[in-house]
Amino acid sequence: MSIYICKRKGYCFFMKVTKLSVQIKRLREARGWSQVELSRAARVDQGLLSRLEDGIGNPSLKTLAAIAKALGVSLSELVDGV
Repeated sequence: MSIYICKRKGYCFFMKVTKLSVQIKRLREARGWSQVELSRAARVDQGLLSRLEDGIGNPSLKTLAAIAKALGVSLSELVDGV
């Protein structure tokens, strides 16, 4: 799925929303964490995490495992349905 995001009048950008990006953001927000808090807990770059939530990039299995561990879910739960 792809959508346009408009942050302010006249400034829009295209964002590809993937099931994985939605899942990561949903789990992060369910814990009340910011992207910075999750990136620190998972020991991944905050910029990378931001891009993943925006549907950009192809994370490595190691990165996904670190994010899943930090979120307290299994890797299979993180990628279920992706």
